[in-house]
Amino acid sequence: MGFLQLTRLSVRVVSLSLALIILCIPLAAFPRIHSTTLQDPVFRQLKEDIDRYHQSVQRNEPVPMLSIFELTVPVEMDILSVAARCNLPYEAIATLNGYASNVFFKGGEILLVPNMPAVFARTDKPTDLDMLIVASRASENRMEIRINSRKIIAFTGTRFHPVERAMFLGVFFRYPVLAGYISSDFGRRHDPFTGHPAFHNGIDLAAPVGTPVIAAREGTVTRIAQNEVLGNYIIIDHKSGYETLYGHLSKALVRLNQEVHSGMIIGEIGVTGMTTGPHLHFEVRQHGNPQNPKLLLPKGQE
Repeated sequence: MGFLQLTRLSVRVVSLSLALIILCIPLAAFPRIHSTTLQDPVFRQLKEDIDRYHQSVQRNEPVPMLSIFELTVPVEMDILSVAARCNLPYEAIATLNGYASNVFFKGGEILLVPNMPAVFARTDKPTDLDMLIVASRASENRMEIRINSRKIIAFTGTRFHPVERAMFLGVFFRYPVLAGYISSDFGRRHDPFTGHPAFHNGIDLAAPVGTPVIAAREGTVTRIAQNEVLGNYIIIDHKSGYETLYGHLSKALVRLNQEVHSGMIIGEIGVTGMTTGPHLHFEVRQHGNPQNPKLLLPKGQE
C-alpha cells in the first residue's frame, strides 16, 4: 500500500433513510496540505480526487466518496483565490468553513477543503446564508456531517443558487431609492402618531414626491394594493422565501404578476397612508417574518 493510501482519510458515511451521516472526525485527523503545488503529495491527491469527480459526472458514473482535507494557506489570500488554486467553486470552501462572505486569510491559517463541488450549511449555529441554503434545497441529496462539535449538512455536486450567490457577494438587495436617506430605522421606536413604543417592520427612505422607486432585486409582483397605514404599496416575491414591500407610493408603475429585474422602476414616492412626509417604507420579509433591511443592503449607501 502506497504512502497516499496510508495517509489519505476518506470520511465514512452511513445510510439513514434520505440522509447520510458522516461519523464525527476530529480536525487533526484530516490529511494536511502544506503547499498548493503538485510537489505536495496530499495536494496532488486532492487534485486527482477533483479530476476523478468531474470525469465520473461526465461519464454518468457513481461519483467518488466525499473526503475532506486541511489546507495551510500559503500566503495572504481570500477565499476566491484559495478556491482557484484548488480548482473548486469558491462556495465549497466558504460554506464548509462557515463563511457567509468573502474574507482574507493570513499565511499559515488552516482551512478545510472538500474533494468535490458542494455547498455546506451549519445547522447548530446557522447564519442567514445557512438557513437560505437549507430552505432552497429541500429536494436535493444531502449528507449530515459532524466536524468536532459542528453539525453540517452537505449538498454535494451543487453550487450556489443565484440568491445565495448574491447574499455571499454582498449584493443580495439594492437600495430601492437612488437619492434619499434613512429617516427611520428597523426595530423598536416611538410611533410618530401615537408617541407609544412600537415595532417598525422596515426602514423609511426620505425623498421628494415623485422620486423613482426601483425593485431591490429581480422577482415577481405578487401584490399591488392600498390600505390606511401603508397607502399605495407593492410586494415583490424574490423566491427562496424572500419578498420586499414598498409603501406610501404615489403610484405603481408595474402590474400584478409582472416579472421585474433588479433596478427596474416600479413606482414613485408619495405621501399616501399614514406618513409625516414623503418617503418610502421598505420592508424585507423572509417566510413572512420581517428582517432588518440594512443587514441585506450594500454598506455605505445609507
